[in-house]
Formats: sequence, C-alpha cells, structure tokens
Amino acid sequence: MLIVVCLILFAAILALVEVPPLWRRKLKKEAWVFSIFLLGGTFLSIAQTMHAVLPNPLLWINYVYTPISNIVFNQLLG
Repeated sequence: MLIVVCLILFAAILALVEVPPLWRRKLKKEAWVFSIFLLGGTFLSIAQTMHAVLPNPLLWINYVYTPISNIVFNQLLG
C-alpha cells in the first residue's frame, strides 16, 4: 500500500512541475497528452505493484498480423 501511495505522490509532483509551464506557454494540447500518458502510466504501475494480470501487447499484435501473414505467404508460395 505504501508503494501505491508513493506512486500517486510521485505522479502528482511530476504533474505539478510539468503541467503549469505548458499551460503558461499556451501548449494546452501537449499538457493534455502529457496528463493522459501520466495517468495511464500511473494506473499501469499501480496495477503491476498490486500483481494484477496485465495483457501482453505482443499477443494483440500477433492476433492482428497472423491472418495478414498467412495471406502473404499463401500468395508467395501458392
């Protein structure tokens, strides 16, 4: 639990340091993208520290590209 609190505290400090200069320089889109990535990374870090089962991105990539690979190989070899 202490690790989760430390992660949230670190993310909050990082946001307080990085976001205000972006807003002052009128870089609002960059501030939003930074905040979204920081929030997503924080949630993934918390899930990993709590030993949650996280999906492997390689499985999704393999699922998408296997049919394409089969079509290409069938066209080349057939």
